[in-house]
Amino acid sequence: MQVRIFRAAIIIACLLCLFGSQTLFAKKMYRWVDDHGNTFFSDLVPPEQSQYRRDLLSKSGRVIEVTEKAKTKIQLEQEKRLEELRKEEEKLISNQRLHDKALLSTFHSKEDLLMALKIKLQVLGKQKLILEGNLTRLT
Repeated sequence: MQVRIFRAAIIIACLLCLFGSQTLFAKKMYRWVDDHGNTFFSDLVPPEQSQYRRDLLSKSGRVIEVTEKAKTKIQLEQEKRLEELRKEEEKLISNQRLHDKALLSTFHSKEDLLMALKIKLQVLGKQKLILEGNLTRLT
């Protein structure tokens, strides 16, 4: 009885190893399209085709992973410039937030801000009148 169970266990283990190993040894499948619109499927990507965008496919043909097309020097420079512009934009936005926060902490409402602006304009108007009076007196 134990011999039969042992043999059955060995046979089952061998079958599991046999069927399990097929998935382990399954090769990767790639799909890519060249400049002329030709679609290629292969387990290896030739070096002359490696600059194209390619998809790694599962056994069922679904896309698992995407490798983007190789970028040219111009595209790399453009991406670098865009990244610099994004950083500058982030700096401007953070500075604007700081100024907005200071403004909001100084004035409690829109009316307070307008009143301060009105007073400042009145002061500037008075200073202008004084300077004009001094100018006419000197002439």
